[in-house]
Amino acid sequence: MEKLRSFFSNNAIEIEKDRMLQVYGALLSSVHVLTWVFWNLFGKSILTVFSDKLKYPVCWGFLENCAQIRPLNESVLQFLNYGYLVAGLVGVMIFLIPGRTKLAYYFFLFLNLFKMSLYLQDYRLMGNYHYMPFIVSFVFLFVPNKRQCIQVIVIAFYFGAGLLKMNYEWISGSAMVHAPIIQGKLLEAACAYVVLLELVFVWLLLFRKKKFFYFAAIQVFCFHAFSWTIVGFFYPLTMGVLLSIFFMDRYFEHYPDRLRKRENLIENEEAIYSKLLRGKLAKPTYGCLTIFALMQLAPWLFGAHSSITSEGRIYSLNMFDAQTQCDTMMIARYKDYSAEAWERHDRMGYGVRIWCDPLVHYSKAKWICEQNRIFSDFKDMDIYMNSRRRSDSEYVRVYAVQNICSEDPGYNVFIPNSWIEEDKL
Repeated sequence: MEKLRSFFSNNAIEIEKDRMLQVYGALLSSVHVLTWVFWNLFGKSILTVFSDKLKYPVCWGFLENCAQIRPLNESVLQFLNYGYLVAGLVGVMIFLIPGRTKLAYYFFLFLNLFKMSLYLQDYRLMGNYHYMPFIVSFVFLFVPNKRQCIQVIVIAFYFGAGLLKMNYEWISGSAMVHAPIIQGKLLEAACAYVVLLELVFVWLLLFRKKKFFYFAAIQVFCFHAFSWTIVGFFYPLTMGVLLSIFFMDRYFEHYPDRLRKRENLIENEEAIYSKLLRGKLAKPTYGCLTIFALMQLAPWLFGAHSSITSEGRIYSLNMFDAQTQCDTMMIARYKDYSAEAWERHDRMGYGVRIWCDPLVHYSKAKWICEQNRIFSDFKDMDIYMNSRRRSDSEYVRVYAVQNICSEDPGYNVFIPNSWIEEDKL
């Protein structure tokens, strides 16, 4: 217990000694305020998702009975919803009050646990704009040498995203969820350049020379400014918060009494990029980088078509590497007749990465099974899904599950699901 107390204390002390980290903590807390605004503006608040307004629960694969543990009382949902907003605002303020850093540290830990407890109760809340702040918050809370480690991890986000985008679906512009203001060859050139930016130029943010740093910074800013027209405000603003550490690191000394501009001094320091290649960063930084890299490999362990099956994606980045379209059919069998329901899904109100996710439609099927159990003449149900990437010419079979109510195959997040026909894609 003493070692655990010392661990938390040492992390809080590192933040207490570094005014820049305190400001960064306030900015990370502001992401929770942005999250609340995003959820409530776009119909993803817990008042909507946790109630019956979206018809059926969509549980994470490791928490299939999430509906049974949700707070469904309207007054409780109201309290949690607005309590989350208030907690986010309080978190911002505490970090900015001198002498309250330890309190701010533990409150920020509580704030992330609060969000996680909501986030894990419905798969529709998932998103890359939550995945990355959670990882950065983890580093901020628990990993020493926070300045360096956070910067390296943020660069790894871009590099991982660039690797995902190395496919025809992205380069052709087919992955765009909304039509951008540019089209044709210009769009293809811009998409290709984004890959170059994320794989190569973004590393210049770790350089100390002004010309290299601002060369990359201006391009990253333009990229996110343009992305606002495609994905809306939340993702660009969230990335703006995560990226702010690169700018503050050039202006803030490590201690509260040294807030002078560092721009003229920092060029004489060894670049983080150089230290990274020479093995001179702290060991925990390399540990975090290794774990993150292994998480990005997870989808490949489930097969080569994760953009269609979505298996393994909960561990990795979820970028616009492909846009999936799908047809689903459910056949409910009763004693004297059968009822068919056919749907074509190209959005359906879900996030771009999950609207054709087999887990979403598996959850819907389970809900229909439960609703029909009260009818004595109900026998069972069969479900089918065909999908394609937007740039593909033909649909392919993703699953065909018969008797799902009586012979529920389940959903496994650790190994490939046998009922998802990865080998036929």
